[in-house]
Amino acid sequence: MNFSEGMDRMHTHTSSLENQLNYRPMRGHCVYFIGIGGIGMSAVARILLKEGCVVAGSDTRPSSLTSTLEEMGARINTRQDGSFMPLETDMVVISAAISEDNLDLITARKMGIRVVKYSQILGSLMKEKRGIAISGTHGKTTTSAMISSILKTAGLDPTFVIGGEVPDIGGNAHLGMGDLFVAEACEYDRSFLNLVPQVGVITNIEEDHLDYYENIEKIINAFGDFASLISKEGLLVVNNHDKNIFLAMQRANCKVETYSLDSTSDWCGKVLSSDNGTNRFSIFRKNTFFDEFTLKIPGSHNILNALAATAVCTFIGVDKNSIKAALASFRGANRRFQIIGV
Repeated sequence: MNFSEGMDRMHTHTSSLENQLNYRPMRGHCVYFIGIGGIGMSAVARILLKEGCVVAGSDTRPSSLTSTLEEMGARINTRQDGSFMPLETDMVVISAAISEDNLDLITARKMGIRVVKYSQILGSLMKEKRGIAISGTHGKTTTSAMISSILKTAGLDPTFVIGGEVPDIGGNAHLGMGDLFVAEACEYDRSFLNLVPQVGVITNIEEDHLDYYENIEKIINAFGDFASLISKEGLLVVNNHDKNIFLAMQRANCKVETYSLDSTSDWCGKVLSSDNGTNRFSIFRKNTFFDEFTLKIPGSHNILNALAATAVCTFIGVDKNSIKAALASFRGANRRFQIIGV
């Protein structure tokens, strides 16, 4: 299948996020981020700056992420006491980590400024393009980075929002000219349910965020809700050997493709060698040889991530040579098996 055919399969999905357009700030609007130094918040702030919004915000301490935003034109303070809220603020964005007793948030509500969640803004941004959302307890940052790298190598210039810094593709966010939007989809606070992607990935489901979910059954149910949101014309890509995913994927209304390191899956990886942090492996699609690949980051889990990325990009219509080239040069995301010295 070529790229245009892949796009045709994704093209009809438009209506289910119409209500979320209300969260979309317009060019020239002033948007204030409470907790702007967070990895996801800073990514969305970067995109809004590129789109011509006026961006301001606060965080408890400066970081390389806030420094980058300031270089791009954002106004950032570290007091977070409400005193720096611009009078011209049109919208305030908060993450799930911001509590109601935050002084910036209290000030925004007193001023009558509209307050929206990070995930709502992300959903509205994704609505304008063709969404690819990567979820899972582990592996979603690396898989999101792989997919973004492949699409960039293929010349498709995707927009992406990733929960980690990826030096090879310019950081944690990019506003692309293409019509694809890659987003790491966080399950905390059911945030990923504000996204309605046309392609989705679930890498694994384990007990996490129990302060919010309480038990694994509620976590599985949330991932089932996520699976049900994927466009009927789209694709859900899942780890074939995760019993919790098996339960969640029953809610999907779209095509489902599986991946693993054995031949029971639609996409199978066979390890050829693993030396000095470099993986060489073959990929088989429905038991038919697809190609050989090289990955310069260690661990069989990263081969699984590469299988998920390959399945997604093949569905979209990316040629295998672009996939091979991107994976061969992929160096991973910061703080994920990152080599910091030898």
